[in-house]
Amino acid sequence: MLYLIGLGLGDKGISLEGLEMAQSCECYCDIYTSRIDLEAVAEVLGRKPIIASRSALEENAHILLEKAREDDVAILVGGDPLAATTHIELAMEARRQGIPCRIIHGASILTAVAETGLQAYKFGKVGSVVFPPRSNSTAYEVLEKNLSIGLHTLLLLDLDGDRYMDAAEAVEALLQEEQQTGKGLLQKDTQVVVCAGLGTSDARIWVGHADSVQRSGPYPQCLVIPGNLHFAEKDALASHTVPER
Repeated sequence: MLYLIGLGLGDKGISLEGLEMAQSCECYCDIYTSRIDLEAVAEVLGRKPIIASRSALEENAHILLEKAREDDVAILVGGDPLAATTHIELAMEARRQGIPCRIIHGASILTAVAETGLQAYKFGKVGSVVFPPRSNSTAYEVLEKNLSIGLHTLLLLDLDGDRYMDAAEAVEALLQEEQQTGKGLLQKDTQVVVCAGLGTSDARIWVGHADSVQRSGPYPQCLVIPGNLHFAEKDALASHTVPER
């Protein structure tokens, strides 16, 4: 049987059920779709998981599936296991081959972002901001569509090896898109929300103008561009707002 188990947010975010299953299986840890502290996982698990690279999860996934046909195999995934298409495809392929597959969910940034006080059902399509020189036109199109119907936009930030993109870099990349397109979606005085290290003891939420975002941790970070705000959401954001100097 194949188990896809979410590690949740932070070093100890795995559920009790997920932990019990991981300890009883041949256990792998996905290091492709998110950055994982393997030492922290090993401490919680009581043993070191086997590293699962991109190739192990995609072009060579048949090897893991053959193991799961004969024995219980667990793949640990940062956040929730179905937040990335890689794991959805793996689960679908297992079922196509008649291999039982069980999903054990974990906390995800997709719901944790509601800690900002913005209502979860008022978020539109999620976008991703990538490191230049790659284009961020797709992220800007997502932002444009969401704002056109009054919805908030959650923007996930790039990861390059061990380097996290921070919110200040993301704002800079989006302002470059604005300069090229002139759509008026993001200006220096646009209100933005920075979420840093959500799900950890160092979590921080900051609200202010786009040109005031500072480069500082913790990581990973994400960026939210609010759409139309309910009065309760305005009050919530005000509690996180840093006064302008």
